[in-house]
Amino acid sequence: MARVDVGIDALGVHVPATFVEGADLARARGVSEDKLRLGLGVDRFAVPLPGEDAVVMAAEAASRLFETSGLSPSDVGLLLVGTESGVDGAKPVASFVHGLLGLPDDVLTADVQHACFGATAALAHASLWVANPGAGGRVALVIATDVARYPVGSPAEATQGAGAVALAITRDPRIATLSPTEAGIASGDRYDFWRPNDAFDALVDGGASVQGYLMALDVAAGRYLGGRPPRAWDAHLFHAPYPRLVHKAFRRLLDQRFVRLAEGETFEQALARRIDPALAVARQVGNAYSASIYLQLAALVEAREPLGAPADVTLFSYGSGFAASFSGIYLAAGASTGGSLASRLARRRALPIAEYEAVRRASVSLERGGALEAFASPAPPRFRFEGLRAARRVYSAA
Repeated sequence: MARVDVGIDALGVHVPATFVEGADLARARGVSEDKLRLGLGVDRFAVPLPGEDAVVMAAEAASRLFETSGLSPSDVGLLLVGTESGVDGAKPVASFVHGLLGLPDDVLTADVQHACFGATAALAHASLWVANPGAGGRVALVIATDVARYPVGSPAEATQGAGAVALAITRDPRIATLSPTEAGIASGDRYDFWRPNDAFDALVDGGASVQGYLMALDVAAGRYLGGRPPRAWDAHLFHAPYPRLVHKAFRRLLDQRFVRLAEGETFEQALARRIDPALAVARQVGNAYSASIYLQLAALVEAREPLGAPADVTLFSYGSGFAASFSGIYLAAGASTGGSLASRLARRRALPIAEYEAVRRASVSLERGGALEAFASPAPPRFRFEGLRAARRVYSAA
């Protein structure tokens, strides 16, 4: 059978228009600013306002994809949402998104859950679906959407974040060609991060989580790159619970001789050229769980747009619990996002700590049947979660 090129044809992003400055949080919690900025690599983290949940962010990202790509809802044949921020124990985020976007009634919809790995698992399934002649040339829409939320005042508070990325998967893609079936895989049963069904915030064993991440990297990268002569790739994307962990992961690939530096290149130069152009978004948004690595992909494409050159890129995706994959992707020459990420980041407002804490309380209240409280936003979403009516979630569109 002839090879079929499948991959990302278009993408759209959504990042909440409100955030917390890491320096403000450090002062409020009585910790060193350097602990956050240098130790974790955190400058800011996104905070969604009440009414801006995983469903809303997913629909926002997909709407931007349709606006900038020339694709339309009628082109979609498969919708998969990767998330660990589900809003109902049975009804998937994908079903709410299907309604908000007005997708055709013959679209297959489902959520894929595995902590931060859900969207990558969805992407693999979508790629196989698109490659099958039975897809009939229709588009698979994969959306990564998540809110990373930890208890106020907890050690993990600075590693929060939120965001969504919608990916249109097609044959002969314009942005990136994927090879998901060729990935190196690592999986197993660990308890490093979890959120009980009755909990609003996630729980994490920080040491076990970092250990699991690096162990999974060793195994998955070894299975994909082991036995091949190491080479200098154009860029590397890693799931980013916090940016400093990504630097450590890249050093680990070098130490294991899975990859190498370019001739005459230092480690610091490699970080600046091959890691940080994509990782910059994680410093501004924080950990967006399943969307983390795909926000970095959007940032990398936008950083490379002036060059217009193709690129070979590695992608390491990790989800606690655990599942991981390491693969190569090929960015096409002239790949473009339409500048949607940069423009979104430029239109944000910093939340004072007192207001941030009020937002957190209001969000919990809304999820438990309370009224929707209004907070100022420089770019309000066009969709909104209005609250619960007779135990049903109610959404509106502007």
